[in-house]
Amino acid sequence: MNFDDMPDIMSVEDLKKLFGIGINKAYEITRYKGFPAIHIGRKIIIPKQQLIQWLENQTIMQLNEPENELEKRRKASI
Repeated sequence: MNFDDMPDIMSVEDLKKLFGIGINKAYEITRYKGFPAIHIGRKIIIPKQQLIQWLENQTIMQLNEPENELEKRRKASI
């Protein structure tokens, strides 16, 4: 499954299918700080374009993380 197969407004079930994860994990992800989930009563919707942007930001943050950790260790040893 890929983003092209997903509707513009996704459900938690769509998120589950897209990521290949269980429903409990999908609900957990919707509670992550900064995750683009919109809670309307008991219903949760996820705008596809905002999800794509969030994933891109997560990738950038993770790519930069090893450098940040290395820099922290380097500064700590000085």
